[in-house]
Amino acid sequence: MPFSVIIKVNGRPYKTIRAWARLEILTHVVVTQRPIGRYRPIKIADVTLKKMDAAHLSDNIISDLKDVLGKRAKRNISVNTVLRTDLIEVPPLVKRGDMVLIVARSRGLKVTALGQVRTNGLRGEKIRVVNLDSKKSIFARVVDANTVIVEF
Repeated sequence: MPFSVIIKVNGRPYKTIRAWARLEILTHVVVTQRPIGRYRPIKIADVTLKKMDAAHLSDNIISDLKDVLGKRAKRNISVNTVLRTDLIEVPPLVKRGDMVLIVARSRGLKVTALGQVRTNGLRGEKIRVVNLDSKKSIFARVVDANTVIVEF
């Protein structure tokens, strides 16, 4: 990058020198310390912070350890990989085959039943669940790892 250096004597410009410089913008990024397998939860021992030149990094890099801990790898990730948002995901709260409590409620009425999850789901997502009593498939919203809710 070109720039000018102005030399002043007694507060007055004396000479201007043109120069070139290579600029680095260093930032902390989260880098893997060891391989992380697909769908494996990311732990503190798996990652570290490293200073790198931002000019050579993509826009979706992760710069804070708390943004990756507890999440999981979407695919196999090798050692010394700069973690990006497209490489990690929040693990599902419920998984296909899990047993959950189905809570159906309306004004003044609450009915519960045991159900089996048919699709993985995150908190707040609508997923397919089979009511084990009636054998009917319904869509319910994930509340936690043990409960889904149907509002009618």
